Amino acid sequence: MEQSFTQPHTIDKAERYRLFIKQLAALLEGETDTIALLANTCAALREAFGFFWVGFYLVKNDELVLGPFQGSVACTRIKKGRGVCGTAWAERRTLVVPDVDQFPGHIACSSLSRSEIVVPLIVENEVKGVLDIDSDRLNAFDDTDRENLEKIAQLLNEELKMKNEEFSETLQDNSSFGGEADILHSSFKEDTICAIATAQGGAIGLIRVSGPDAITFTDRIFTPIGSSTPLTERKPYTLTFGHIKNTKGEIVDEVLVSLFRAPHSYTGEDSTEISCHGSPYILQQVMQLLIASGCRAAGPGEYTQRAFLNGKLDLSQAEAVADLIASTSEATHRLAMNQMRGGFSKELEKLRAQLLHLTSLMELELDFSDHEELEFADRSELQSLASQIETLIARLTDSFSTGNAIKNGIPVAIIGETNAGKSTLLNALVGEERAIVSDIHGTTRDVIEDTINLGGATFRFIDTAGIRNTTDTIEALGIERSFQAIRKADIVLWVIDRTEAEKQIAALSDKVLPLCEGKTLILVLNKSDLNTPQLSIVNCQLSIDKAVFISAKRKEGIGQLQSLLVEAAHLPTLSASDVIVTNVRHYEALTRALEAIHRVQEGLTAGLPSDLVAQDLRECLFHLGSIVGKVATEDILSNIFEHFCIGK
Repeated sequence: MEQSFTQPHTIDKAERYRLFIKQLAALLEGETDTIALLANTCAALREAFGFFWVGFYLVKNDELVLGPFQGSVACTRIKKGRGVCGTAWAERRTLVVPDVDQFPGHIACSSLSRSEIVVPLIVENEVKGVLDIDSDRLNAFDDTDRENLEKIAQLLNEELKMKNEEFSETLQDNSSFGGEADILHSSFKEDTICAIATAQGGAIGLIRVSGPDAITFTDRIFTPIGSSTPLTERKPYTLTFGHIKNTKGEIVDEVLVSLFRAPHSYTGEDSTEISCHGSPYILQQVMQLLIASGCRAAGPGEYTQRAFLNGKLDLSQAEAVADLIASTSEATHRLAMNQMRGGFSKELEKLRAQLLHLTSLMELELDFSDHEELEFADRSELQSLASQIETLIARLTDSFSTGNAIKNGIPVAIIGETNAGKSTLLNALVGEERAIVSDIHGTTRDVIEDTINLGGATFRFIDTAGIRNTTDTIEALGIERSFQAIRKADIVLWVIDRTEAEKQIAALSDKVLPLCEGKTLILVLNKSDLNTPQLSIVNCQLSIDKAVFISAKRKEGIGQLQSLLVEAAHLPTLSASDVIVTNVRHYEALTRALEAIHRVQEGLTAGLPSDLVAQDLRECLFHLGSIVGKVATEDILSNIFEHFCIGK
């Protein structure tokens, strides 16, 4: 701001306003950003008249969504519905508060305020926000202030009206207090999408259509049989049999069309599902006809993204849809289903409720800091609440190790000397010839991975190169990867040729055992079909968790080994209501929330000022809110949904 707005105090107040409005109009003429428009106005008013505080609050759908940082306490009160001195936004009137101590619902951002004036900003008969001007003097405002500030508001209203669309987007992108992520793409409201929702090769193929014109566009290519009633006039949740016809009137296929109307559909929009025969040619023909009628081909995960943006799912539930599609075991299916049905979200909502309660106590201390006789909660109560919250967050965070193992498979490294039978064992475990088996030493030179389902859990086996001293550069690289596999594994299968057991154990103990600390080590004595003396594990003086004799070649003892693996996994028995964290993004957010609540506990113990502790509480709330989409960005949403399949 290049020019000064200071007005001489010797001039009449009304004249000072007249000069100010003239200067303000010049300042705002080229302004394009809504926030800057309002911020510059506030700064100019404060400079011109020496007001104690000038701020602005933006409102959307009768809810405050943006306010000045210093007014966080006031914003919290407004969001809870107390409004401006109890006044609803819809009343659209300028409010003069002569003594804020007499109005417990006032929105003054500081306890030093003694009087204030609140001026609504109205665009197209809707309150878009308010200017909030405070004074540290009683009865500082009168009708002259009210009339002239309404003129200033009118000037702002005209500017805001010209950029109404940008204003709406600004509200969505700048919510500073953890409001619901409202990142709505205008195109989502305007266009209709279509996609094939089934995999190729099936007898039936399904095409999904969603958007404001889904029913109309489907109706353009569909002719019902036995009735002349178009789809646009039919009731929702019905199936209609008929033909899909091309532009020449030729029948492409006989189909069934399912009809859904907003908001009672998966996406929350008008939707249809066209069940065709599974021919790739037929499906492509129908897709081309829909696109010619006005549809757009959907992007990856766009249906679920629309469901999230339309409030049908929160973000963690949307991510669970992808996990459910990718589930490969009973455990992963159960966890994904529980998360999709809102089990994780409910747990987080309990946490947020406790955090909000704790935050409200801290904010009340801030709000009434000048009333020393009032006590809202002693520090011991706050410490107790913080401890309960810390316990809940820590439990969820700690569950990630189990959840990650269930979701991605428990890593099991198969190690040992060359020709001990590692690759033969891998093939026996997975039930197919995954690895090349040969009598030649050093056949396996790289890691080979495969997964199987045991006891409802997924095990990810990693066959490694045989460990020995070698001058072969390529084989040496493979052996180094063997050691890396041990470090990453939760379970290590040390395969030993039973005919040379004591020799192999002596050769590799110093290399293998230190890397297996903290892991489950199972000694697998292979080639038990050969006539060799029994080996006493005790005589080898090894710290082995478990041992088993097998013949990988004859598949003898494999069942016993599988039982040992399930036992070694230490996976808890999961019920349908268990909440286990399986998503890396959720784990990172919980870790940051845990760090924030630890700072809260430290701050309470050290007796830090309430405003500093409250900031850490807000940060904790922010990270928890990001999991379910209370706080989200375009980048986060794109990263999540681009990994979905087309049609979901």
